[in-house]
Amino acid sequence: MTDRKPQAKDGSLLISRPTSAGRLHGIRRRDGLTLTEILVVILIIGVLSAILVPALAVGRAKARQTACASNLRQMGLAFSLYAGDWRNVLPHEDASIPAKTAAQCGVDLPALCVSAPDCPYCWFFALDQYLSQRNADRLAQIKQDPIFQNITGEARATTRTFKMNDRLEDRTTDDDNCNPRFRDVGTINAPGQTVLLFDGRIYNGTVASWYKDGPSGVDQRHSGGANFLFVSGRVTWVKQAEQSGLVWNP
Repeated sequence: MTDRKPQAKDGSLLISRPTSAGRLHGIRRRDGLTLTEILVVILIIGVLSAILVPALAVGRAKARQTACASNLRQMGLAFSLYAGDWRNVLPHEDASIPAKTAAQCGVDLPALCVSAPDCPYCWFFALDQYLSQRNADRLAQIKQDPIFQNITGEARATTRTFKMNDRLEDRTTDDDNCNPRFRDVGTINAPGQTVLLFDGRIYNGTVASWYKDGPSGVDQRHSGGANFLFVSGRVTWVKQAEQSGLVWNP
């Protein structure tokens, strides 16, 4: 006896379809991820984080270093304008009061201090007119390393994150006893290698108001090095191992 397949009235074959139960037979329905799959996802996320987080940190550090260099370039331009206005001399690196007044030492020199606060011939204040007179906040930002954005208000007037090379001051005494004198840029033999401003350390106590420092005062706060402004106006990042080769005593 042979099996006969069902036929329609017109003689064509009928194809039977499996029931729902038949379609699901042998297949287990899943409602979510297994523990193994979840652990694999967590592992992948951890690996990606380990790769991306350091890269983002490096990117932020590089951006801060670039912003710091930009501020130093503006300061370098201000130094150049100052020297152009005042017989090619640099402003002093601190607010010390010379032995004689500007009138006694020469009327063609910048005005000297009559008191230490806001000394008009100290570089930190003497350059203001060449930077930003109309916006006090912007002026304060230019004169600080952007990495110290938390320095606001009165602290900006007592803290210097940029320091002037303290070896630049002309400490010789002339016949008129005008000591210290302003340093003539023309007497600096290697302006492209002579340090003018640099990333300076921030000390505790009253020393925080220092406007100047030497090689030991460099703060290696940018990727194991520091930004330097040279007398020529050049700005560059120098790693710590190479800073001893810079000219500090011109």
